[in-house]
Amino acid sequence: MKQLFIFLILFSNLFAQAQTPEENLDKYWKYRDRLRKDFLKIGNLPGESIPMSARSIGFAYSGVPANANGDKPSRIYYQDANIYLGHYLAVLATELKLLLNSYNATEDYTEQQALLEQLEATKKELYYALQTVNRLDLNAEEYLSEGVNSESPDDLNGLLMRDDVPENFHDKFVNDYSEIFQRECDFTMTHSDTKPVEVWGNATYAAGEQVPYNAGNVMSLDQVTSIFMGLKTVHTLVPSMVVQPTPTDHPLNLKEEAKNMIFRMIGHVINDVDGCTNNCKSFNIRTWDGLFRPAGYDLTFAAPFIVKIGLELGHPVLTQMQQDDELQNMRVAFQMHPQEPQSREFSAA
Repeated sequence: MKQLFIFLILFSNLFAQAQTPEENLDKYWKYRDRLRKDFLKIGNLPGESIPMSARSIGFAYSGVPANANGDKPSRIYYQDANIYLGHYLAVLATELKLLLNSYNATEDYTEQQALLEQLEATKKELYYALQTVNRLDLNAEEYLSEGVNSESPDDLNGLLMRDDVPENFHDKFVNDYSEIFQRECDFTMTHSDTKPVEVWGNATYAAGEQVPYNAGNVMSLDQVTSIFMGLKTVHTLVPSMVVQPTPTDHPLNLKEEAKNMIFRMIGHVINDVDGCTNNCKSFNIRTWDGLFRPAGYDLTFAAPFIVKIGLELGHPVLTQMQQDDELQNMRVAFQMHPQEPQSREFSAA
């Protein structure tokens, strides 16, 4: 029996067909086209250039009545959007690098023109993805304070909200079709961390009602690490280039802006700790009022990752600490609440 099993495996491999590079490339562009059309809208308005988490086909909320076709309406769904945005940044940076490599490797004029056209589209897409990070940073304090803090240039400080998707964003996806369910999507609701949909109903909101405010719409450990990964990929793979998609857009050096964003986030999450002296730091997320974010996530677990990226990019404070031999014996306060620091030894080595 064992010999027969081995024979069947070997024999089946004779008929297996590996996909060619051309087929894989064609598949990639089909998925990328679907991402652009079905899962995001490119731009710098609220909700734009943020990849959708999912399309909830046939489930707008519990008990939703069927439409005229007898189908249950759907909702577009955003949650933990910074994670998807970080991955999206890494995809765009990798794509841009490979397109540049291909453009420089070919002498065929027609192929060069096609690559140049795609290069311009990818640079534009990456520009708006980076500006989305800035947008989520700039607007975080105003949203999290429920308008107590009006928007200020000082709010561009490394504290990000998860998304800024408005409640009517599904109107941008009218007439979308689901190949999996073989039906019109019929999106009637937008679920986001900015304005979640109450799906099941509770004592405060009925099923299908939009919740006007969500205190949890702020970055956490997994959000920070994913955004760092995406921004670091941009800085590593994208050459220094200034992009300005339209005359009204602010010119942006993609590589430098990625580094600036990382530095702002490092400045936000690494802080001195009251009552914990002798080279003691806290890695945590404070909301607009200086208190730890509601869920209390601590970034201590990601401290080596954050410090490593900061040193690779030349963060001035971390670089100086390294030169002064302070990183090797840094004490990191593990804090779930501001008044309860518990110091731990930490080495960046």
